[in-house]
Amino acid sequence: MRWILNIGCIILTSYAISGFEVTFLGAAFGSLVLGIVNAVIRPIIVILTLPLNFLTLGLFTW
Repeated sequence: MRWILNIGCIILTSYAISGFEVTFLGAAFGSLVLGIVNAVIRPIIVILTLPLNFLTLGLFTW
């Protein structure tokens, strides 16, 4: 479901910004890349911000 929303947002962004054109296949590939980056980067960010979460008693936890 999230990939479909990413594809839709990428296509809507291409309509909103002039000079930026994207096909459905390009939007699908971009959504795949965003999904992979999110799956790799998010755990690293969570681990790096763990001391901040302890210090603030989880105030900034999503």
